[in-house]
Amino acid sequence: MKKIILSFVFSLVSVYLYAQGNLLDNAALKIQKEYKNLEEALKNPLKVYKLDLDNKQLEKFPIEILELKNLQVLSLGGNQIKKLPAKFGNLKNLQNLYLYGNSSMFSSIQEICNLQNLQHLDLSKNEGITYLPKEIGNLKNLQELILESCKLSSLPKEIGKLNNLQFLDVNGNKLTNLPQEIGNLKKLTDLYLHNNELTSLPQEIGKLDNLQGLTLMNNKLSNLPAEFGNLKNLEALNLSNCMSILPELIWNLSKLTDLYLENNKLTTLPKEITKLKSLSLLNLQSNTISDEERANIKKLLPNCEINF
Repeated sequence: MKKIILSFVFSLVSVYLYAQGNLLDNAALKIQKEYKNLEEALKNPLKVYKLDLDNKQLEKFPIEILELKNLQVLSLGGNQIKKLPAKFGNLKNLQNLYLYGNSSMFSSIQEICNLQNLQHLDLSKNEGITYLPKEIGNLKNLQELILESCKLSSLPKEIGKLNNLQFLDVNGNKLTNLPQEIGNLKKLTDLYLHNNELTSLPQEIGKLDNLQGLTLMNNKLSNLPAEFGNLKNLEALNLSNCMSILPELIWNLSKLTDLYLENNKLTTLPKEITKLKSLSLLNLQSNTISDEERANIKKLLPNCEINF
């Protein structure tokens, strides 16, 4: 009798959890079926965790998607969707959302900002996105944010509230500066800032203790803040087509393995570059370095792959 009661209780709990929707970890999500047809997905809506409708020539958001209460991965890239429905935030279990390459009319992401379980968000190649609402700071669990090739001219200070963010890609926008709150992103490991219009960096960038990869190529920087030298865990740095005079603080980045200095009008490198004991790749292409100086650089860095 006791076994029957326990079995009944377990069944009730299972039904309740199933109805409420459990968040699956990456391993569990990986083995779930990925639906590529909405009609098929709607046959068993509560069993659908992953839906991929990339490149379906969609001009409107299929409102039926809102019936998939347990949906955790949604990809709608490469369509012509202009806006999201007001009730999009009802997809509370979404962890991964891919909306890259939609219509140039696609601009409002307000509806996304209440998805508290969101971990990965790709909004790249949506030229209609000219700003981020301050509510972006509500995405406390966000780990990856991709905004490549939008039309952003600034980032809101609330981006500093994304305490779990590890990867931020804002390359190919029109950014002229960064908010000082960028320094609050303590878990950030990769920051892509290339192909913007940055003229300076905030000193708070030196607070990014876990930063490992930073791209700054094709900006308008004339120098770097002194605090930049605090990036002790930086392994890859791209300063190509960015500055013609290299700040001395670069030579203090002891963990640097990859350094890109392409197209910077350099004619020589200081001997202090030998301080970069971990350097294994140095890109000096499209500079005006003489053959004699190239030979000298090779002597300074005998264990480094150098591209001239």
